[in-house]
Amino acid sequence: MNIYREEVSPMRQERLYLPQLDTLRLFAMLAIICYHFFTNSLPGGFLAVDIFLILSGYLVTGQLERRLREGKSFRLGSQFLRRLGKMFWPLVFFIILLLALLLLFQANLLTNIRPVVFSSLAFVNNWYQIAIGSSYFAEFLHPSLLTHLWYLGVYLQSLLVFYFIYGLLRRRLSKQHFTYFLIVLALMSAAWMAFLFTPGQDPSRAYYGTDSRLFSFLLGSIAFLMGEEIIGFSHRLLDKSWTPDLIALMTAGILAVLMKFLTDSSIWTYYGGMLVFDLLVVLFILAIVQDQSFIGKTLRFKPLAYIGRKNYFVYLTYYPIYIVFTAHASQQNWFTMQPWLQVLAIFVIGLLLDALVNQRLVTIPIYLRPKGEPLRLITGFRQVRSKETPWYQKLLFWGFTLVLALALFALVTAPKGEVVLKSEAEAREAREAIEQANREKHTIASDSDEDIEKYRQSLSQDQQAIVSDFSNEVLYQANGLSFTFLGDSLTIDVSKGITALFPRSNICAKVGLQVYQAGELIDSFSAENEIQDKVVVDLGANGGFTSQQINQLLKRFEGKKIYLVNTHVNRPWRQQVNDALKATAESRKDCHLIDWSGYYDQNAQADWLSQDGIHFSQAGVKAWTDYVGRALIEDNK
Repeated sequence: MNIYREEVSPMRQERLYLPQLDTLRLFAMLAIICYHFFTNSLPGGFLAVDIFLILSGYLVTGQLERRLREGKSFRLGSQFLRRLGKMFWPLVFFIILLLALLLLFQANLLTNIRPVVFSSLAFVNNWYQIAIGSSYFAEFLHPSLLTHLWYLGVYLQSLLVFYFIYGLLRRRLSKQHFTYFLIVLALMSAAWMAFLFTPGQDPSRAYYGTDSRLFSFLLGSIAFLMGEEIIGFSHRLLDKSWTPDLIALMTAGILAVLMKFLTDSSIWTYYGGMLVFDLLVVLFILAIVQDQSFIGKTLRFKPLAYIGRKNYFVYLTYYPIYIVFTAHASQQNWFTMQPWLQVLAIFVIGLLLDALVNQRLVTIPIYLRPKGEPLRLITGFRQVRSKETPWYQKLLFWGFTLVLALALFALVTAPKGEVVLKSEAEAREAREAIEQANREKHTIASDSDEDIEKYRQSLSQDQQAIVSDFSNEVLYQANGLSFTFLGDSLTIDVSKGITALFPRSNICAKVGLQVYQAGELIDSFSAENEIQDKVVVDLGANGGFTSQQINQLLKRFEGKKIYLVNTHVNRPWRQQVNDALKATAESRKDCHLIDWSGYYDQNAQADWLSQDGIHFSQAGVKAWTDYVGRALIEDNK
C-alpha cells in the first residue's frame, strides 16, 4: 500500500526517490490519527486516507511509464505479488501479536474477530464490513480493533483494477487517450459514490466500496500523466519561479479548511467534496515535486521523511491503541487521559515494529530470517539448538513461538458475537420503531383512569414496565407534553421510554452521532418532521466538542426551550463533555441542564448497563426515563 514508499522516477525528474512525498504521507497519517483522537477539532481528518490512494496512483503510474519509455515489459503480475508480499507478511506478524495481547489483557475485544482477521488477510475487509453492515463512523455498537484495515482492501483492489486497465489499454492507446479514459472512469466512480450516499443514513457503503473510492487512485495516475501539462500551464499563466510554491500554499490552505468543515456525514463530502479534496491534493503534489519549489525542498527534511517512509506499521498500530485506550477505555488513568501520549506511543511502537520486521533489527530463526534467506524448518530448528546461536535469539524464538500459540488459541476460541449481533438488531428495530412513532402519535383520550389504563395496555410489555412507576396523574401530564429529542445510540436505547411517556414527541437520533455532526442531521430531520418548542439534546457519549460547536448547534433552536442531558459514559472525554454542557446551560437563558451523570453516579445499579458498559439495559432505560422524564415534567408544570 502506499503507506509504503514507492521508488519511482517522477515526472520531470530522474530521482528515484522523492522524500517530500514521504513527509506528505506522514502529515496524512497525523490527520487520520487526529480525526479519531480529536474529532471535534479535525472532523474531516478521515479525508487524508485519499492522500495515500492518490500517492499510490501517482507513483505506480510513474514506475510503469518509465518501463514503457525504456521498452521493458510491464511485469504486472510480479509487481503485484511483490507489493502483496510487502503488505501481507507484516500484517500477519501484527495480527499474531495483537491476538496474543488481546487474549492476555482484553479478551472481550476478541468477540467476532475471526471473520475480521480472515477478511483482512484476504484484503477484502472493506467488503466484509459492508456485508455485515459495520460502520467506520460508529464505534460503540461493534468495536473492532481491525476496522481500519478496510483501507488495505481498497488499496490492493484499486491496484489490481489499475494494473488490469493499464496492461490491457496502455500500449493500445496514446498517452492522451489513455488519460482521457482514466478521467472518465474517475468521474464515474465519484458519481457512483454520490449515488450510493443517502443523506441522513450511515455512509459506510459509499465510503468502504472500492468502486466508489477508485477515483482517488485514478486521480493520482492522471496527475502523473498530465502533471507536466498542468504545471506548465500554471507557469505560462504566472511566468514566475515561485508559481509551484504559490500553488502549494493555496491548495494546502484550502485542504486544511476542508478537513475542518467537511464531516464524515456531510452531504457535500459525498456529493463532490471528496473529489474536490482529491483534486487539490493532486495540485499540491504536482507543486512540491518541482525542482524550484522551496516548500518541496523543505518537506525533504530527513527525519520527517524517514518517519513517513515507515508509516505502514504506524497505520496498523494506531486504531487498536485508539480503541483500547480511548474509545473503549473503561478504566481511566494518566495514559488514557493524555491522547497526545497515545499518539506518541503509536509512532514509537510502529517504528519499532518496522525496525524489527522490515529492517530485521534482530533475526529470529524461522520467524524473522535475514532478508533473502528462504524458509527451511529443519535448518531453523537446528539453528535454535546450536550452541553457536546467541542466547537472545533462542529466547526470542521460544517467546515468539508462545505468542504464535496464544494467537492461534485466541483465533480458534474467539466467541462468534451473538451479543454484538443482537445489539445491532435491537438498534435497527429501535430505529424503525422511532420512525413509526414519529409518524403515529398514540395519546390518552382523557384524564379518566379508564382511558389512562387503556393507554397503558396499548403499550408494549417493555414500555409498560418502563412507565410503571409513573402515577396516572403524572402519566397524563406527560402525555400532553411534546419535545424533540436529539441524540445518539443511547437515545435510541431509551426511545421506548420516550415514546411511552411523551407520545407527542419526536426523536432525531443516529448511532455514533457527535455534536459537530448533529446540525446536518437535525436540518435533514426538520425537512420531514416538526421541531417541537422544547428540545432535549442528549449528546456527548461519542466524543468531546468545543463551546463553538455546541453553540452553533443550539442556534438552530432559537426561540425554543432547550434541555441538555449530560453523559454517564466512562470515557476520557466524560468530564470535559459534562463541564462544557454545564457551562453552556449557565451561559444561555434558554438552556437547562439535566444532571443524569450525577444521578447515575449516586444511584447506578449493576444491571443498568449492557455488557459493553455503555448502552442501557432494560433496567437502565427505565432508570433514565424515570429521572429525565420526571425532570422534564417538573419543569413544565
